[in-house]
Amino acid sequence: MHLQDRGIRIILDTHFPLSTLGQDISVFISAYPEARIEIQRESFGRNWEDWNTNNNDLVVVIGHIPEGIQANTLILGWVHFVLCVSPNHHFTHNGGIITQRDRLKDIEIVMAENVQGQTGRNQGMAPLQNRILVSDLESQVSLIKQGIGHGFLPETMVSGELDKGELIALPVDLPRSDEVIRLIWHPASKGEYFTWWYQRFAQKAESLALLMRQQRSPDISGPPVE
Repeated sequence: MHLQDRGIRIILDTHFPLSTLGQDISVFISAYPEARIEIQRESFGRNWEDWNTNNNDLVVVIGHIPEGIQANTLILGWVHFVLCVSPNHHFTHNGGIITQRDRLKDIEIVMAENVQGQTGRNQGMAPLQNRILVSDLESQVSLIKQGIGHGFLPETMVSGELDKGELIALPVDLPRSDEVIRLIWHPASKGEYFTWWYQRFAQKAESLALLMRQQRSPDISGPPVE
């Protein structure tokens, strides 16, 4: 029996805030107490080789989707990235825009997938820059908070640290581009649980776009007709 017959699998990009789905998860559990729900976190700098044969129900991905991937898509919004440092980092004493020359003299903390360039997440990186590569967002944030270098972080994912002053966002001459958030699903995905979750995502697409602090209109298209 496939997972879609007894529940739903939702795979979230590591840069997507899980907190935005908390209420939806609670409502789904109340509506379908017998259903299994599986939430996975993945970095989509990884390979997509098994996508066309593994019908994961719903995936939220940020950034580039490789060519040749069989998928229907729904644009949910955009992620805005900010250059972050700890309060005691020497960049905070510059008193102006952080330049590429400044960054070349410092260490950048970056997720390893960004360097591989598989998802388009290398915008804003200076060439030949000294870097510490980490495997996940939590490690990236932790090192930056400890004053070890700087890095571009998704603003909504570190809003708490920014509000508390644990991280400082600085203006930069070569910012990292915003990235689109897409809900994607295999054309073969179907079932009552899939439809319920698709509709929830479609209903909240506009609010998610606002949450990501971008005033843009989401492109909403319906699920495939069975």
